[in-house]
Amino acid sequence: MGNFEVARIVDVVHPSTVKPGALIRVLVVAEYEDKLLVDVGLMDRDRDIILDSYTMISSFTGPGLSNFTFQIQAPLDGGLWRLRAMTRAWWANSWFSDPDQGSMDFEVYVEESINAPSSKANLTITSNIPIPIVRLDESSWNLTGGTLTIECDKGLHELTVDPIVDVNPVERWVFVGWSDNVSSHSRRICLTGNLNIDAVYRPQYRVRVEANGGIVSGDGWYWNGSKAYVSALPTVKSGGEVRRFVKWTGNLESGKAIEELTVDSPKLVKAEWKPLEDSEVRNISLLFILCSLSTCSIPLTYIVAHRRKFRPLSVKAILLTVMLLPGLWLESTQVKPFSANLQVGGVTWRYWKNHNADTCIIWLGGGILGEVLRINPFWLESYNTRRFVEGLTVYYSFLVVEEGPDPIPQPMLNRTVHAVVYRPGMLEEVRLWLKREGYRFIYLMGYSVGGIAVLQEALEADPEGWEAPNGVILITVPVKSGFKAAAHKLRSNLLLLYGEKMTKFYVDSGFSFFQGAPTKPQMLKECQLVPDVAHEVWTIADSGKYTWNSTSLIVEFIENAKAHYFNGFQVVGESNDRVYIEDVRVSDKGEGLTPIRVTGQTWSTRNEPYLIVAKDHEGKALSIWVSGSDGQPRNFSLHIPRIPSKREWLELHAYWLGEGILLKAGGSPPMTVEVTPRAFLTVKVSSEPGELTIYFDEVHYTAEESFVELKTNPGIHNVTVPRLIQAGKSRLKFLFWSDGESQPSRIIHLTKDVELKAIYIKEHLLTLESSHGLVGGSGWYEEGSLVTLYVTPPHTLKQDRGEGVVFARWSEVNGGVEAYNGTQRVVVVKGPMTVNANWYTVEREQNVSHLIYFISDALAGFTLILSVYFAVRECRKFRKRNNV
Repeated sequence: MGNFEVARIVDVVHPSTVKPGALIRVLVVAEYEDKLLVDVGLMDRDRDIILDSYTMISSFTGPGLSNFTFQIQAPLDGGLWRLRAMTRAWWANSWFSDPDQGSMDFEVYVEESINAPSSKANLTITSNIPIPIVRLDESSWNLTGGTLTIECDKGLHELTVDPIVDVNPVERWVFVGWSDNVSSHSRRICLTGNLNIDAVYRPQYRVRVEANGGIVSGDGWYWNGSKAYVSALPTVKSGGEVRRFVKWTGNLESGKAIEELTVDSPKLVKAEWKPLEDSEVRNISLLFILCSLSTCSIPLTYIVAHRRKFRPLSVKAILLTVMLLPGLWLESTQVKPFSANLQVGGVTWRYWKNHNADTCIIWLGGGILGEVLRINPFWLESYNTRRFVEGLTVYYSFLVVEEGPDPIPQPMLNRTVHAVVYRPGMLEEVRLWLKREGYRFIYLMGYSVGGIAVLQEALEADPEGWEAPNGVILITVPVKSGFKAAAHKLRSNLLLLYGEKMTKFYVDSGFSFFQGAPTKPQMLKECQLVPDVAHEVWTIADSGKYTWNSTSLIVEFIENAKAHYFNGFQVVGESNDRVYIEDVRVSDKGEGLTPIRVTGQTWSTRNEPYLIVAKDHEGKALSIWVSGSDGQPRNFSLHIPRIPSKREWLELHAYWLGEGILLKAGGSPPMTVEVTPRAFLTVKVSSEPGELTIYFDEVHYTAEESFVELKTNPGIHNVTVPRLIQAGKSRLKFLFWSDGESQPSRIIHLTKDVELKAIYIKEHLLTLESSHGLVGGSGWYEEGSLVTLYVTPPHTLKQDRGEGVVFARWSEVNGGVEAYNGTQRVVVVKGPMTVNANWYTVEREQNVSHLIYFISDALAGFTLILSVYFAVRECRKFRKRNNV
């Protein structure tokens, strides 16, 4: 499976610091082994909830790398925000990922919130070296102690540091970038609050290469730890004299004409040559003659040795196949359950207790349909499914299966899943426990296979226990004919949800069951077809993105069913006993949910249950909340299932709850709550410089006067400007927004008029040209960036012949050139640039040694041919004499 199994997270790109409540963008890079159905999500590690997710179950992803962009909102409280990126793929009939690489943890720091915003901010600059001059706008400072803090106005500023800081003639520090990945030593920053930023420098050392009458290369500045290549011509001709390279001295001791050394300090190396003497020429000649005779002697010796006795060789081919059987050790990937909240009926349940809620939902999710019904633990649900359940906990308490008593081996995945094998009546104990906990409304919610278990429980095992005002919610359930025939036995509230793009058989079976379910005054039943979704009614089929539509439908149904329950009571009078309602707040927030939430505190003067009812201006009950029986102060929560189209006043009434009757609670008159409709807001988008084309909620706009002004609704919107604006060999690159956001495509949460400015920086094209070798450093760079140019190899010399080319120097750049011929060079980008690598051409020397090389080579070739001729002739004679 390569270096990972099935699915893994490769990288996460995210901001390091954000403001409280800010909407941020996170890029997750995942990799998949094959074409698969995949699941990707972001989780808040401390709250253990899914913040955003993709469940790609309607189309395949992979193989290879895939990018996923998430948009999440930061917490309102400051501090370290601990997050996790996760991915899985549908593999061997289950969700699975690489046990070690399937997730990646990361952190984002959320700034501490302040009550009184200040127009000032502190810019703190740190560096790993002292910097002689730091310029902010028109002022200058020295950074000598490692840290410099400057108080300045919020907004845009110009910040510059020295590109090169010289220590001495052979040591220096070179600027390599800022801690926020900006590479130019002169840059723009946007201060929206206190900002810490690091200026990062790296050391360079000078390598000096000296020669005594020869030609060398490699002199220049090099990064600490890099390799420097020095070269000298093997032989040179000077004044009629042939000289040969002997050795390097100084910080390099070597006899090779071409050598490398590690630069960890300043270096000085010297090349030495000496004249080539006659005795050396004679030695070379003798050496090649001996080699030639040796070549000739081998076959002749063989022939003489076997002239009298020669047997043909019989060689048997023996093929040896070596099979490597390494042991495959797979570490167990069984997922550890969350800490058990409670155990009821032999099952460990995870329990979300919403202290404001009078309603609890029991979730039975996907599983395996066979001879028995197996319900999976919650961790095996898709990330979108988990997000759906976690979203509903904003309104109601919840129970999900954390760990079941029934082990299901998954040998292909090397793990065991502890699921629940459904047994009729097993949920009765759970329902009774919730009733003892004080819940007035209990719902069974079944998805897919879990929905079949819900039908068995509500129709056959315990129909009386689930009688209204309790309820049943079925999601994407294939309803069998036996359940359709028994639909008339249902006694609970009923909601069915199917996706518009779901298989027709599923949808038809659900509608048939809905039609067979009874219609009674005390019961409410609905069947909804959710647009743009399929099996998961909370997942957009085409994109895999999460949608809140189904959550809104469920909240609306439950609240309507509770109001329907209230309408079944008769108000028979008024009591002197009081119910108090205080600290009422209205909010339509809650991650895109449409129901309006009305929350507050309440207590009573006697220990009996009572109701708080929200009514509209016509007196219609919209939502109710039922208290406990102890009269203690409690938080309550009402969920208004529709948003008014105009300003409306809701009234909160309190009633004492009796057996089929209600008594109006005494005390103050009903509390009124104002619900304000949404209004249009103004969004003004501009850029610096003024060229601007934007997309607002995927609609294209072009600026006529360097800005675009739009009227739109409050809420969440998308604004996008070009990342790059091309202009020949220069271009503009998006840097950030005026409020500090760093991506050209951003999400804004409109609660008031807003003005945004997109800030761009200039980039220029650096082109390198060379007739030999490989040059590096070409590309687009921010204006003011320091770029390292390099060339490799530094020569094409042939060691034995001394001919080829040697790197000489870089061409002139920006009106000047460093007087070094090192293979590395640092330049400052000030505009479009073209730099050439220049080379020396070294001609072949025509001297005695080359003549000897030619003669000896020719002699060796001749003797080899002669040897083969005699060997073949002797073999033929032998075969003829022996009739072979």
